[in-house]
Amino acid sequence: MPVTFGEQPLFWIWNIIAAFLHLVNAAIMIILFYTPDEDDVVHKDVCYNITQEYAGWSSNNDTIPDGEENFSITVRSVYSHTLSLHWLIVTFHLLSFIFQLIPALFDNASPWRVPCIKQWEYPYIEIVTKEGRNPLRFIEYAASASIMLVCIGLLTGIRDFSTLFMIAILCAICQFMGLMSEYDEKRWQEITHTVIGWIALMASYGIIWTYYGVANAQAVDDYEAPWFVHVIVISMFVLFNSFGLVHLRRVMSEKDRDNNPKNEDERKLGELLYVSLSIGAKTLLGWLIYGSVMAMGNPCE
Repeated sequence: MPVTFGEQPLFWIWNIIAAFLHLVNAAIMIILFYTPDEDDVVHKDVCYNITQEYAGWSSNNDTIPDGEENFSITVRSVYSHTLSLHWLIVTFHLLSFIFQLIPALFDNASPWRVPCIKQWEYPYIEIVTKEGRNPLRFIEYAASASIMLVCIGLLTGIRDFSTLFMIAILCAICQFMGLMSEYDEKRWQEITHTVIGWIALMASYGIIWTYYGVANAQAVDDYEAPWFVHVIVISMFVLFNSFGLVHLRRVMSEKDRDNNPKNEDERKLGELLYVSLSIGAKTLLGWLIYGSVMAMGNPCE
């Protein structure tokens, strides 16, 4: 596979294309949001009331032999806030757009370099080809991938704030483990951080699988989940892990950090795979979930 296009690495050019495709995705979703449908309905959305569970202590109004009052503990919940599925997906694409546009604006090797902010530099091409690293990638994934998992959690019936928060945090931990592995100098450290990252992601998605499994086990007659929920949950799991496979490929191929042409070509190819997955997988996942907004949506109060 070619890794250059003219004088620029192919991954850099594809990164710019991916950034604007993410912007287009967000723009189309916003336009659809404000455009009346055939029933003249605007602001179609799916909003979820998020709750926080807590313990409630109550007296049973009787006493035990030593004279102390007998208490019972019940689980209660209180309304926390509302989450909009529409704006979560739009935010997901806008984050991807901003982070993938940064290399074009702040890399001195970029023809699009912003000249008025010379003190801010992100040498994207150099750190990818010479060091095999891109910290911005994992910082962005920590936010965007966590948002996407929260969206899937909402579709599988998770409404508890603490549970959704832990799904997001575990996903973010996975991304930061990936970031750390790129800066490890020793092989065992790199592998250890990669394994910890996989465990964190599996734990995060494991919560979703649990809710999804219980929902399907308890479903009867016409109360089964619609087809798009099955597609979203399963395809998301596969596509999320495809990013992990690209990272695993990097871990296995990056046996040393010598600046030789073979290593540079491997790093360019790896970054090209990441960027291709970013736009391909994120576009597919974003529209799969957004399709449910258009199918079920109504203006939220």
